[in-house]
Amino acid sequence: MSFVGLVQRQHSSGTQQHCEPWLLLLVRASRLSSGYNTRWGLCALERIFPTDAAPTLVTVFFGANDAALKDGSSTRQHVPLDEYRANLKNIVEHLRSLPSKPTVILVTPPPVDETAWARATHEKYGGEAGVPCNRTNAVTKTYAAACMEVAEELAVPCVDLHSAFETNPSWTSLLNDGLHFSNQGQDVAFKEVLAVLAQSAPALFTSEMDLPDHKEINAEQPSLSF
Repeated sequence: MSFVGLVQRQHSSGTQQHCEPWLLLLVRASRLSSGYNTRWGLCALERIFPTDAAPTLVTVFFGANDAALKDGSSTRQHVPLDEYRANLKNIVEHLRSLPSKPTVILVTPPPVDETAWARATHEKYGGEAGVPCNRTNAVTKTYAAACMEVAEELAVPCVDLHSAFETNPSWTSLLNDGLHFSNQGQDVAFKEVLAVLAQSAPALFTSEMDLPDHKEINAEQPSLSF
């Protein structure tokens, strides 16, 4: 899970498979490795976004690891629900204190395909086959609901990724191992974020591009195009 900060916009047609009229140039400002929860993200927050940072938009996407079962094999990642709420609030408050006053969007954790994730963890980490999954969709859903409650309380937009996935008749195909996005899941997540962005920050969504389209660049004297 991660923070992603928008630092500029660039028209593009080839840097990602999502064929949109324009594409956000996103910097994974956190440089976090996989597996982070809100507790660890909060510890790293001021290194990622120091007080002089100037992001325009930040998406905050935590919960799948916080929701790891306390008595499961990923207990070190578990964060109690009340602490998860508090951590999200502290993260949002810090981001709002930045001089650039970025738009902040919370993103809920997606659902968990318990059967697929239990199989994947056995294949990746070994151990006895048939061991109960270290996450459940029922518990993860409570973290998704808490994320939405925090967003409502703080009046920040929220992408309800859990519902967006779960209402898809073939939602398990949106996860490549029961927990992480497949290519199709990335497409759904991308579109859901764009939909919330268009509604909550239309000025960002429709802004003029910072850099020219590649077709507009003078091939002989490219510096003239900038």
